[in-house]
Amino acid sequence: MFSKDELKFNHDRFVSLIQSINRDGMEKDRLIAQLEKGDFFTAPASTIYHNCVEGGLCAHSLNVYDYLVKVVNMKYPIIKREKVNEAGLVQYD
Repeated sequence: MFSKDELKFNHDRFVSLIQSINRDGMEKDRLIAQLEKGDFFTAPASTIYHNCVEGGLCAHSLNVYDYLVKVVNMKYPIIKREKVNEAGLVQYD
């Protein structure tokens, strides 16, 4: 079970990751509004398995993201550290 502080932290971190995306034509505010309007931040990831608690879907999504960042950093160590922004996203020139 996630505490209110953990739910807020995950919410804020996920929104921050979306806002850190630099892609032409991406409607970040619209995407965030849709997530806020729905139950993404409060829904469980599963009904009976992992993260089957309030906020589990967002937490699961962040876990997948964190794992992906680790894999990218292991597979492509040539990418310099300064190319990874504060949110952990790899930035390409």
